[in-house]
Amino acid sequence: MVFKESILFVPDNSNVLFVKLIKVLKNKKQHGIIGNDIVVSVQIIKKEKDQKIKKGDVLKGVIIQTRKKFSRKNQGCFINFNRNCAILFNKNQQNKLIGSRIQVALPKELRNKKKMKLLSIAPCVL
Repeated sequence: MVFKESILFVPDNSNVLFVKLIKVLKNKKQHGIIGNDIVVSVQIIKKEKDQKIKKGDVLKGVIIQTRKKFSRKNQGCFINFNRNCAILFNKNQQNKLIGSRIQVALPKELRNKKKMKLLSIAPCVL
């Protein structure tokens, strides 16, 4: 579970290191889980030379990993990750990724949420 104003790590090559969660979209509850669409604000960037994304920009994204355990009911096991992570999308076009590579493994629950673009560029799927 990820709550409002949580800090999320960005494991792709979009030049952004950390973002802060502003809002979870299309969810009546106040927390986000894996696969939820979110609105984030950029907190820390890796390089200052690339000025496409600046600190304080508001972008859209998807939660891909959380520290909270979630269960796979058909397999009877629990899975959790080391940190909370999100992937960023373009502000205007929801399906266009900012980065072109992902460096972490993704859970297969994203397939049910229709996020096949993320699974196709991931190094492995858990």
